[in-house]
Amino acid sequence: MVKAICSFEDCRGTIATASKTRTISLPNTVFEKFQLLERREKSAQSQEKHDFLIVEDVWDFDNIGVSRNIRPENDDDPRIEITDENLDEVVTFEHNGNTWTIEKCTRYLICAECDKGPIGIVCQVKNDKGEEKVVYLLSLSSLQLV
Repeated sequence: MVKAICSFEDCRGTIATASKTRTISLPNTVFEKFQLLERREKSAQSQEKHDFLIVEDVWDFDNIGVSRNIRPENDDDPRIEITDENLDEVVTFEHNGNTWTIEKCTRYLICAECDKGPIGIVCQVKNDKGEEKVVYLLSLSSLQLV
């Protein structure tokens, strides 16, 4: 069993259990728009996609913190609420035999032990059958796997 843990040396809190079946890839634009935390030992080459751990139930976390709603405070604020209207592209991913589209991302995820982050986002998604749900997307570039 692989654990996703906080990447800060002074913390190392356990966030969630990771597995290949719970991993999805999203375009780099999602990672950049949310300015998610990135471990220092990243590779020098830029990535087109970032891997995320998808968690479908908040009770599947070992420990996680959630921010207030993501809303720009003013026009100069770099934070942005991703909706299908303000993305340059429609963001879709395959999971559990369905194609899901990100409709809106509303909150940041942070480490509950040290309050550092953001390490992920809370998003509302819709599948090709019209079903909607909330998912938690943890950036694997923000965490360490052990």
